[in-house]
Amino acid sequence: MPTPKSQAQALLNLEGLVNAAATNAALFEGNPREVEALTTIVTEVRTLKLRQEELTAQKQAVTQQLTQALQRSQDVAISFRSLAKAKLGPRSELLNLFKVAPLRRPTRKTKVIFLKEGETPGIGQGATVSSSPKSDA
Repeated sequence: MPTPKSQAQALLNLEGLVNAAATNAALFEGNPREVEALTTIVTEVRTLKLRQEELTAQKQAVTQQLTQALQRSQDVAISFRSLAKAKLGPRSELLNLFKVAPLRRPTRKTKVIFLKEGETPGIGQGATVSSSPKSDA
């Protein structure tokens, strides 16, 4: 007989043994300990399986409560950050502590110039080249 692959199959197999023992009680009259041990373990397995299902339901309920609490915490965090921004001002660098980007002046983008082959940087149309450095003399 193959071994059960799931807990439900194992429980069904054990219950089948208990039913077979009850049906053929005459066979086991001389061995009441074994029959009692079988019924005891089946009762224990049933109780633990019911407890497992109850804990699964509780786990799902707690997960739902945690999800709702996290959603509420996001709302509270948004309110707190806006309060920090109101107290410190929109340009304060201390806003970084509260994970809020302060308003800053826009940075100037660097101008990219592509050179043609053979050109040297700094020498182009309208550029002058001096052979000696300027002196204050």
